[in-house]
Amino acid sequence: MTNGRRAAHYVVIAAIIAASYSRGIDRVPFAKDESYWIATSYYLEALIGEPIDQIRSDVPRPLWGESYETLTQPPLSRYVIGVGRRLGGFGVADLNGKWNYQADLAANEAAGNVPSDRLLLWSRRPMELLAVLSGLLLSSVACRCAGLLGGYVFALGFAFNPYLLDTLRRAMGEATLTFFATLALVATDLAARSCVSIDPPEAASRSRFVPPIWWLLVGLCAGLAGAAKLNGLFVGAGAALVAWVATRFGAGASAARRLGAIGAVGIVLGGTVIGFIAPNPYLYPGPRPGPITRMIALGIQRVDEMKHQRRSRPEERLDGLAERAQAAARRVFFQHAVFQFPGAWALQAAFTLAGLFVLSRRGLQGLRERRPGTELVVLALGTCLVVPAILSPIDWARYYLFLVLFAGLCAAVGVSAVIRLAWTRASSAP
Repeated sequence: MTNGRRAAHYVVIAAIIAASYSRGIDRVPFAKDESYWIATSYYLEALIGEPIDQIRSDVPRPLWGESYETLTQPPLSRYVIGVGRRLGGFGVADLNGKWNYQADLAANEAAGNVPSDRLLLWSRRPMELLAVLSGLLLSSVACRCAGLLGGYVFALGFAFNPYLLDTLRRAMGEATLTFFATLALVATDLAARSCVSIDPPEAASRSRFVPPIWWLLVGLCAGLAGAAKLNGLFVGAGAALVAWVATRFGAGASAARRLGAIGAVGIVLGGTVIGFIAPNPYLYPGPRPGPITRMIALGIQRVDEMKHQRRSRPEERLDGLAERAQAAARRVFFQHAVFQFPGAWALQAAFTLAGLFVLSRRGLQGLRERRPGTELVVLALGTCLVVPAILSPIDWARYYLFLVLFAGLCAAVGVSAVIRLAWTRASSAP
């Protein structure tokens, strides 16, 4: 297929996803966590040097010191929300108050903790854009794994899944996290292919700096995913694994490949740290505690927060691996699936497992042939995002985002494989 035809198909896919995500954003059910994300989007103004403490009395002092707000989540998603509502004409003085989780909706409304309809809409607008871009990038990955048919199947599932339409358009951290995780996935695929290219030696020598640049971009994207929400840092682990494998299979002597693999992993992890720290002044070097201690404090705070959530909401806690696996299967194949007719779960599960089998077989084949491909990248990064979601001790809908996305990608590959197999057999029949 020519580049022009491929580009035309991507335009169609982008149009399908954009048409779905641009409609009804004001009808996405309001989540009370959106109140807190929007209220604390004043960190954007703090980043660019506006005097926030002169406008609001409820900001931490010092703003970039250690507080619940700097520990609970990194600030990148708040910046994105801030950009959206500023484009809508909303400054810090127009923001709602922070949600009081000990009070009911009526009390929060009376206290001014519920954003106005227009403020909520403009805070969601950048999430809509990031969701569309994520869907397009993931569809391109599906195309590489399963051809145009797989790309269209994934795009349609992404565009019309009610769970994704709600989760990825709320003014929270999920859309920003998904975008940078997806960008890291695509960059990892390009980096891996640049390492095992079959260019002639003279071309390879001219492009010897290309793989390190790609690995640095991969690390930066992984770090930015973590700067959106902490679980995004797991992307860096998967990318580092791919960097090691792809570089070890590259051209050159064995010793050079080993050193190159170590260097590639170091570049990915270093880029991840840079991407994670750069958007967050709380982590900048300065008075004690230092950046490393503060990064550890972020992780400790997340663990403590989840312990508190388990204690305060025992009806949503998950105990044991079997219970967590059952909850994940129920969420992916029943509650958050595209199709909801009776028996649909079995069909969706079958296609997902078929796609996972195809991806695994091709990934192993690529390893045997010393040419790791897109399938290995999808499996490595997908596993690093899916496993923590399955192990989550709390049964909250948004925690299953990457499970739903990965299952959708596997299902697209499975549908494509089944249709191709059926077509081949029908064509060969007498």
